[in-house]
Amino acid sequence: MTKAGEVVCGVPIRTEAKLIRYPSRYMEDRGIDMWNRVMRLGRMLQAHFEGKATV
Repeated sequence: MTKAGEVVCGVPIRTEAKLIRYPSRYMEDRGIDMWNRVMRLGRMLQAHFEGKATV
């Protein structure tokens, strides 16, 4: 990624990587509300397409 940033932007871009294995997932405190909203909307869509009442 550092090399790709240099090719695209003309400067090296520092990166870091952390391996997260299933069933864990990457989460930052600032993203928890959005994650919960997305999961709730996903359940609503699933219920809609399965012909069930919304969650």
